[in-house]
Amino acid sequence: MSTTTCGNSRSAMARKTACSSPTSPDASSPTERLQDPPVRPPEFQNLADAAALPRLSQPVAQTLNRIYAWPDSLACRVRDFLFHCRWDYGARLAQPACTYRFQCGPATGWMLLEAWAERMLIGDAAHPDVPQDLRYALVSDALTPWLDALEKLLRRPLELLPPGDAQPPGSPEDIGWLRFHVTREAAPEPAQDGAANPSAEAPEDWHCYGALHFDDDRWLSLACAEREPAARPRHRLGALPVALVFRLGTTRLSLREMRGIAQGDIVGIEQWVSAGKALVCKAVLPGEVGLVITGKIGGKQISIEKIQEVSLNEENSTIAAEASEPGQNTLKSLDAMEVEVSFELEKRTMTLAELQALREGHIVELEQPLNQSRVHILANGARVGHGHLIAVGNKLGVRVSEFAGTHHAR
Repeated sequence: MSTTTCGNSRSAMARKTACSSPTSPDASSPTERLQDPPVRPPEFQNLADAAALPRLSQPVAQTLNRIYAWPDSLACRVRDFLFHCRWDYGARLAQPACTYRFQCGPATGWMLLEAWAERMLIGDAAHPDVPQDLRYALVSDALTPWLDALEKLLRRPLELLPPGDAQPPGSPEDIGWLRFHVTREAAPEPAQDGAANPSAEAPEDWHCYGALHFDDDRWLSLACAEREPAARPRHRLGALPVALVFRLGTTRLSLREMRGIAQGDIVGIEQWVSAGKALVCKAVLPGEVGLVITGKIGGKQISIEKIQEVSLNEENSTIAAEASEPGQNTLKSLDAMEVEVSFELEKRTMTLAELQALREGHIVELEQPLNQSRVHILANGARVGHGHLIAVGNKLGVRVSEFAGTHHAR
């Protein structure tokens, strides 16, 4: 994933983040104080028009959740090995990858495999000097056991096709690609009495990653086997509600700057992260062993990228201890004291059972699109206002709808 941290400069938009409306005539207003005079102020844009954020329809999002929740792998024997293939949102293909077209009944699309997988399948014929059509014919022949197994499962003809001069859309890290993980083990040798004997040689630790992309999202359901996944054991407190609050970014402001914020001002987001065409957000569930859920947000969906267990209490106590250590410097004026301002979406409530079923690659639906969602403004963790996300040039900010002022914060 190509990840970029944005807004590190101490510019008018990013650092000060108390910009007024550009029509304000007051020379002592936050806008006049914070903008660079020689530079024409950037135009404000609706966030939906500022960048091509990824968007998925609700049926597609539900299908992706079903695919990545699938617990079973597809097993297939090829020569002396038993291969297992399962959907894996965390798979990251080594580049450059080998590209193939496929057709499954009326559905068409793309398949990517890591280069060493092709070398394993066809040996020296994987060399770039070998004619493309011959390579694809050999790969298709080597994958015949897989193709036969999939045809039987899907009840549709399946074949690989050479891509010709066409190129696959986007990157395999984009949300529209289905990523998978292939492992192998030595196939057991049948004994004379019909039982299976384990292979004499231990299998090497071999695996590869791949990805699929359907030309038409309506055929995504082909990526799910016909039977439902095995039921997960229910937690006896499965109906307990759990609130997820996703944070978009932070900035630091002095108390003097915060006192100047009023309704209609633009509060810039100094620290935010983009991943391709999406914004990165994080939700934290505290505890002795807490959860940090990282996602990419676009439109009305949050695509879950990573779920980590961390010792949050230990981390927080360390930070608190460091902050409480006596120092040599004292503040001459509280106006100069900086506070951390964070920006969070409305909480998204799910049950404990839904949280237990959450997996990387799942899609979490928002009530409103990102550009229409209310964004809460917090100062050192206390909620002090709210607004809506906008784009100012190549930076992000929140236009303040309501701001209580630091003297109201608790």
